[in-house]
Amino acid sequence: MPSFDDDILDMPGKKKKRKSRLPKILTKLEIDLLFETIPVRSFTAIRNRAAFDLMLYGGMRVSEVCDLKNNSFYWADPQKELEGKDNSTILILGKGDKERKIGIPKNIRADLSKWLEKKPKEAEYFVCTHDSNRLTRNYLYAALKRYTAKALLKVAPADIDKYSGLKYLHPHTFRHTIATQMQESGVPVPVIMEFLGHSSISTTMIYTHVSASAVIAAQNKFFNQEK
Repeated sequence: MPSFDDDILDMPGKKKKRKSRLPKILTKLEIDLLFETIPVRSFTAIRNRAAFDLMLYGGMRVSEVCDLKNNSFYWADPQKELEGKDNSTILILGKGDKERKIGIPKNIRADLSKWLEKKPKEAEYFVCTHDSNRLTRNYLYAALKRYTAKALLKVAPADIDKYSGLKYLHPHTFRHTIATQMQESGVPVPVIMEFLGHSSISTTMIYTHVSASAVIAAQNKFFNQEK
């Protein structure tokens, strides 16, 4: 089984690649709970939510989010975009200085716009501090752990198993989650490969696993059909 690309190397304390089983992913329940826990009122929370949006719905590595600059964004004219004549995009500089372009997901544009209103205008980096400095991977990792801990405090003991994915949440889990969702929705593997910025299709193939629920559904349909 292929190993993941070195998203793992983006994590504090990780020194080398390691083999893994199926990627850990978040459920919709877990995603909703986590993002509900991030208030969109303060400078810090609005910025962090925008960063996590990019990791989850943009499939970006935490290092790519930290390195993202303001001029990486292209905002299309809304009318042209509505007519299908243009698209708002992000130009990402990934591992090995490999560039890729993705669309700006419509479901996170409100969060990104709110952050654009708050962030220092002179800042070079999109995700930055009050002083316009670049954020670090370690900071975003620590912030994510804090929000996760707060989210789990809201869960009743009887329901804690429904949110087990939050217990060991890492930024790269966001990439695994969106890639798996895309695969299950029928997006071709080469498209997912380009979206994530993988250098080898064998890395992307890890997301072509079939979920247990899909197996059970297929069994039920097969064994319950009339003979």
